[in-house]
Amino acid sequence: MQYQHTKREPEMAELIEGSERDRRRLAELLDGIRVGPGVDAMADGMREAVWADVRSRIRRRGIRMRIVRYAAAAAVMAGVVCGSWFMGGRRTESRLVAAAQPVSVSTPLGVKSDVVLPDGSRVRLNGGTRIVYPALFGDERRVEVDGEAYFEVEHDARRPFVVVTGQVVSTMLGTTFNVHAYSEDENYQITLATGSLLVDGGPESRSVRLRPGEQGFFERTSGLLSLRRVNVEQVLSW
Repeated sequence: MQYQHTKREPEMAELIEGSERDRRRLAELLDGIRVGPGVDAMADGMREAVWADVRSRIRRRGIRMRIVRYAAAAAVMAGVVCGSWFMGGRRTESRLVAAAQPVSVSTPLGVKSDVVLPDGSRVRLNGGTRIVYPALFGDERRVEVDGEAYFEVEHDARRPFVVVTGQVVSTMLGTTFNVHAYSEDENYQITLATGSLLVDGGPESRSVRLRPGEQGFFERTSGLLSLRRVNVEQVLSW
């Protein structure tokens, strides 16, 4: 391509090849939309496409086109990326959940503490208890407990709430219950206060569904999971 305005060729060459500062400004406009590895790759590709368009327009028109004039294009690009993220729905959310670092909360002996989970569910931890959960919940709200904890689970019919204590898995949608399952204990007890709760003792045991006032009693040595009635107020008196 031959430029019509030959007097501007040195200046235009400098603009085309030497406008790294403008390139950085465009990158800064887009850096705030990073939400995950897959989406970031999309953003990087779009950023390069926008920058290539800037260079192409400079060559064709022979005038200085400041990067500020492309703020609208950057905004559109951000909308496309964020829209793609939301339209991705559960699959994108699941990737973000998988990449998120787990949160671990421990209480020393003799100390009780309260924890609010990402979905708004509340947990009361007894002394010497450790709970681990993801920073974001995906299709399943899953936590691990070593110790004793009382749960007030927010109801969500689309996403079951799962508590793992050793090989025992308790699943519910929304309820209040107590878990007593220290790693050094010979037995685990899962007591239901309100709602409904499914307790699974593992592949060599069985599953039981609890009703309010019932307790799943798991013997770790034998793998036996039994069901019994208990005084809920007494169980929760800690």
